[in-house]
Amino acid sequence: MVSCNKCAARGGVAYGEEPSMAEETYTFRCTVCGWEVTVDTPELPDDFVCEVCGVGPEDFELVDE
Repeated sequence: MVSCNKCAARGGVAYGEEPSMAEETYTFRCTVCGWEVTVDTPELPDDFVCEVCGVGPEDFELVDE
């Protein structure tokens, strides 16, 4: 493992390694057109718009995986 005072000191990622993807993600499905989007927050922002049909976040449901 390569150590760096700025990025890899104590618990950093070794050179050439990918950071772990332990971050939780959430998938939402548009109830109008079925388009799905995966984000890292449990709620969509108020100004979110479906890329396919243009509806807002109130027309999305959380997909249970």
